[in-house]
Amino acid sequence: MTHSKPLKYALVALAVYVAGVLYLRFGADPSHGWPGAMGLSLLCAPFVLLLGWVRERMLSKAQRLGRQYRDKHE
Repeated sequence: MTHSKPLKYALVALAVYVAGVLYLRFGADPSHGWPGAMGLSLLCAPFVLLLGWVRERMLSKAQRLGRQYRDKHE
Protein backbone atom coordinates (compact mmCIF):
# COMPACT_ATOMS: atom_id res chain seq x y z
CA MET A 1 0.00 0.00 0.00
CA THR A 2 1.36 3.40 -0.96
CA HIS A 3 0.69 6.44 1.21
CA SER A 4 1.15 10.09 0.41
CA LYS A 5 4.22 11.84 1.79
CA PRO A 6 2.34 13.97 4.38
CA LEU A 7 0.55 10.89 5.66
CA LYS A 8 3.87 9.04 6.02
CA TYR A 9 5.32 11.97 8.00
CA ALA A 10 2.24 12.10 10.22
CA LEU A 11 2.43 8.36 10.90
CA VAL A 12 6.13 8.55 11.74
CA ALA A 13 5.50 11.51 14.07
CA LEU A 14 2.68 9.63 15.78
CA ALA A 15 4.82 6.51 16.15
CA VAL A 16 7.68 8.52 17.69
CA TYR A 17 5.26 10.20 20.10
CA VAL A 18 3.65 6.91 21.17
CA ALA A 19 7.05 5.23 21.57
CA GLY A 20 8.23 8.14 23.70
CA VAL A 21 5.15 8.03 25.91
CA LEU A 22 5.46 4.30 26.46
CA TYR A 23 9.20 4.53 27.14
CA LEU A 24 8.80 7.36 29.62
CA ARG A 25 5.83 5.75 31.34
CA PHE A 26 7.13 2.21 31.67
CA GLY A 27 10.83 2.20 30.82
CA ALA A 28 13.03 5.08 31.88
CA ASP A 29 11.52 6.32 35.10
CA PRO A 30 8.36 4.59 36.28
CA SER A 31 7.57 7.51 38.58
CA HIS A 32 6.26 9.48 35.57
CA GLY A 33 2.51 9.32 35.42
CA TRP A 34 0.59 9.29 32.17
CA PRO A 35 0.20 13.10 32.00
CA GLY A 36 3.91 13.66 32.68
CA ALA A 37 4.99 11.07 30.11
CA MET A 38 2.61 12.47 27.52
CA GLY A 39 3.72 16.05 28.09
CA LEU A 40 7.41 15.24 28.04
CA SER A 41 7.01 13.12 24.92
CA LEU A 42 5.13 15.98 23.28
CA LEU A 43 8.23 18.12 23.80
CA CYS A 44 10.73 15.41 22.82
CA ALA A 45 9.05 14.03 19.68
CA PRO A 46 9.73 17.09 17.47
CA PHE A 47 13.35 17.16 18.66
CA VAL A 48 13.81 13.47 17.82
CA LEU A 49 12.28 14.01 14.37
CA LEU A 50 14.57 17.01 13.84
CA LEU A 51 17.61 14.91 14.75
CA GLY A 52 16.51 12.25 12.27
CA TRP A 53 16.12 14.85 9.54
CA VAL A 54 19.55 16.35 10.30
CA ARG A 55 21.17 12.91 10.22
CA GLU A 56 19.54 12.03 6.91
CA ARG A 57 20.57 15.37 5.40
CA MET A 58 24.18 15.03 6.58
CA LEU A 59 24.44 11.47 5.22
CA SER A 60 23.07 12.45 1.82
CA LYS A 61 25.43 15.43 1.68
CA ALA A 62 28.38 13.21 2.62
CA GLN A 63 27.40 10.73 -0.11
CA ARG A 64 27.22 13.52 -2.65
CA LEU A 65 30.57 14.97 -1.62
CA GLY A 66 32.17 11.51 -1.66
CA ARG A 67 30.87 10.90 -5.16
CA GLN A 68 32.22 14.28 -6.31
CA TYR A 69 35.62 13.56 -4.73
CA ARG A 70 35.86 10.13 -6.40
CA ASP A 71 34.86 11.55 -9.77
CA LYS A 72 37.38 14.35 -9.44
CA HIS A 73 40.31 12.13 -8.38
CA GLU A 74 39.95 9.20 -10.76
